[in-house]
Amino acid sequence: KAAHEAAEESAQRAEQDREELRKQIRLLERQLAEAGEASEARVQAASEARAEQARDEERARLDQRRRVLEASFTRLRQECQAWKERSFQFEKEFKGAASELERARQKRHVRFGGATTHVLPPHGSPRSEYGVR
Repeated sequence: KAAHEAAEESAQRAEQDREELRKQIRLLERQLAEAGEASEARVQAASEARAEQARDEERARLDQRRRVLEASFTRLRQECQAWKERSFQFEKEFKGAASELERARQKRHVRFGGATTHVLPPHGSPRSEYGVR
């Protein structure tokens, strides 16, 4: 009878030990799953950080490109304004020269006894026809 009780007690202890081991296994599985999730979260965070860094680098590159283009645009606008001013100056000089030329052309016509004679040949005429060297 004592051997029977000892065997039964031993069986109960073995069952308790198995139950304790099952609890420890479930605890370890849960810890492993949590560690896996944490590791996955770290991988995800690192991936997001790399993506954010890439976006920041692209943004910085585009900002630099925009600044270069704005500087070029400003320089071209200034050059355009300078050319406009030069154009107006040339136009003024051209009109002044044209009016001087017209006055000079009118002075070349000299009246002798009612007839108009060219002192200098008109523009585009061969000088030799008029005996002018």
